[in-house]
Amino acid sequence: GGGGATPRIGVFGPVEWPHVAILPAQIEDIVSVVRATLRLPAPIFAAIALVPVLAYVFYRTPFGLALRACGENPDAIASQGRSPDAIRAAALVIGGGLVAAGGGTFVLTGAGIFTFGALDGRGFAALALAVAVRWRPGWALLATLLFGVVDAYARHLQESVTAPFGMLLALLPMTLALAVLIATSRGGAKARLR
Repeated sequence: GGGGATPRIGVFGPVEWPHVAILPAQIEDIVSVVRATLRLPAPIFAAIALVPVLAYVFYRTPFGLALRACGENPDAIASQGRSPDAIRAAALVIGGGLVAAGGGTFVLTGAGIFTFGALDGRGFAALALAVAVRWRPGWALLATLLFGVVDAYARHLQESVTAPFGMLLALLPMTLALAVLIATSRGGAKARLR
């Protein structure tokens, strides 16, 4: 019905932080930089707030302990009379929901256009970074923030650089993710070469 045009989607706007007028001029400059940096959509703050919650669940709850044991030693869970398959299925459902929320957040905080291939391999990069930091939520947050900065900077540079080099800059974030994955591997390649 739209004549072949890509449908537009309403997006989340950035959170507007209140202006504080009673601060000295030197501090006001710092506060304005922080305010500009934190002009992010609300789902981004929700994702950042989810990191300590997930860390708590993984490392401080019986479900987190059972989940980690299912990956390392499922027989230990089975010996307790619990089903490793049920715990793994629950983890898949929760993880799938988080992945879907991440993809939706990407579309709803970006350009507001959904097209196939909108993520351009960023899901793979997120998986590579999660493996590289050995599934630790805090380190995953830092790695994804670094990846986001490199991705945004590469896109900004891509607009100002001519044709062949601009296309290569688009590969910079994925190259970074692969380099981190290779650098943090536990010597698996060395063992296979011997």
